[in-house]
Parts: sequence; C-alpha cells; structure tokens
Amino acid sequence: MPMKRITFILITGLFFPGTEFCFSQQRIVIDASKQYQTIEGLGGMSHFSAGKVFSDNLIKQFIDNLGCTAFRNETPEDYVTSLDNLNNNIVNNGTGTLFDANVKFANQIKAKGVQLVISTTWSPPHFLKQNNCPCQKWGGQCCQSACGTYNCPDTTNYLKTSEFGNYAKMLGLYCKDYKAKTGFSPYALGIQNEPMFNEPYNSALLYASRFAECLRVVGAYFAADPALAGIKFYGAEHMCTYGGNSGGSGENSNYIKYLLDDAATRAYLHAFAVHGYVDGISLDIGSAADWSWFSQKTDSYGKKMWMTETGFGSGSWSSMFNSAKGLFLALKYGH
Repeated sequence: MPMKRITFILITGLFFPGTEFCFSQQRIVIDASKQYQTIEGLGGMSHFSAGKVFSDNLIKQFIDNLGCTAFRNETPEDYVTSLDNLNNNIVNNGTGTLFDANVKFANQIKAKGVQLVISTTWSPPHFLKQNNCPCQKWGGQCCQSACGTYNCPDTTNYLKTSEFGNYAKMLGLYCKDYKAKTGFSPYALGIQNEPMFNEPYNSALLYASRFAECLRVVGAYFAADPALAGIKFYGAEHMCTYGGNSGGSGENSNYIKYLLDDAATRAYLHAFAVHGYVDGISLDIGSAADWSWFSQKTDSYGKKMWMTETGFGSGSWSSMFNSAKGLFLALKYGH
C-alpha cells in the first residue's frame, strides 16, 4: 500500500510599521500511515450545572470539526435528594434537572455516532456529607461563600466513610437510569473531581487513602451487579504533576501510592486521570518528564493514562498554541 503523506505549509511573518509583510515558509510532512498509539477517545465536556447550553450546531462543531469521540459530564449531586428517597429508590430525573440535561446531550451526540461518555462527581449528595452541603461551607453559608476558592477552612466538606455504601447505591441508580434513557451506559465513572480542593461550587475533599477506600466499596458494588459490572473507574483527577500525585502536598495527595501501587484498589481502576491545571484554574500544559513518569507507572500496571480536563486559557493565538503543545506532550509522553 502506498505511503500516505500529508503536507502542511507553515507560514510565519514579521510586521514592522512602514514596511511590507515578510513571510517565510516551512514544510511539515506527516506520514499518516505510521501509527504510534491507540487512544480511547478525544474528548469534549458538557458541564450543565455551570449553565452551558449545547445547540445541535455546536454539537456538530465538536464532533465533525474538532473530532471529539468522547465527552465528560457531571454526575448530578441532586440526582437523589434525601436518604429516605435513596432508601426508596426515588430519584430526581424530571424535566429541567441536571440528569435530564445529561440525557438530552447524550442523545444529541448519539445521533452523531458518539456513545462514549465518562461521568465525574463534583460533589456526592449533600445528605451523605459531613457538612450537609454540596460545596464548602464557610461563615455558616452553604455554597458561593465570600471565602472564594482554595483557601476556605471547611474540613467537613467530605463524604462520610459510613456513607460509602449509600454513595455506591446512588451511582448505581444513576447509571441504570442513564442507560434506560439513552440506550448506553457511562463508559467510566470518576468518584470525585479534584479531590484536594474546597470550592464555593460543588466540591468535596477525598484524600488519597479515603479515595482508595471509597473506590473499593463502589467498585465492589458495581462488580456484584451484572447491569453495572461493565462500567469502568478512573481517578483521581488531581493536577497533572507527578510529584503532586505522589505526596508532594503531603500523604493526602499520594494518589499514585493508594490508587496504583495498592493492588486491591488498582483492581478497580481502569485509568489514572489528571487535570491540566496548576491549581484547578490556571492552565498547565505539563512537561515531557511528568508525562513520562505517569506513563511509565501506568504502563507498568497495565492501566490507562487519561487527562480528563483542561482549558484554553483564552481565545488568543498563544493560548491555543499552548493547548496544542499540551496535547502533544500528553499524547507523545503520557500515552
């Protein structure tokens, strides 16, 4: 079979006042017949609790133009609104709910041939948490407190250990309902988004050792139910530095030790996942060294390495180019 070659012309130019444009050309040749790796999906995100609305035209741009083959959404905190409702399998899935938005989005992308959705919890149901609030609580205020982000001393913003089983049940109900309404299950679940951070929006602390304990409980619950057994798990969705995931911020941040090095927990983990930020907001494109360390560790255990969230920073050319560099680093070195 003849080698397929794709040629790009890269044009660069300098402009000085009172002069003409001066251009130089560089030829880049891509050998499309050479395969380096297979990825599970090139993703986008649907985050409806942040007020996003996705028109059919925007879905078309995501899939036809950007080439997205996977999407990540939020597992609704309010899918079950009380312990009594959970005990009686009563769920909040009516018109206008976050669950309803997730289902409509799933059916939009399904119509375009995409059925790979992963789902992350920003906060477990508030009634399962110590602070009884979907977010950090500060100054007696639940959510949107003046304290802002990262610095709020809410040590009670966490899922209670005694409620890990009920949390597993809630996730199971969500996944079954999701499949009933869309025709397909979530491909994988993340049990806690950015688990080191208190936030004025939906959030919860789930430090490394407790993350592992919770994952074992949820994973065992899913494995025991034939309707859920095929759903995978990923985590911990902390920031994308190897040191930051291996105890750089203290033992609470040692997600590599507790999720990957521990065999009992690793059995339930499909992919080790990170976020492309420095602090949850500021873009971090990563480094070849960090990504290489991640891939060496995950490859050694036969696990996947995922980057499940990042941002462009802004619409400027430099921001877009930085994002392209970040994708390159993640793919080439992070596998």
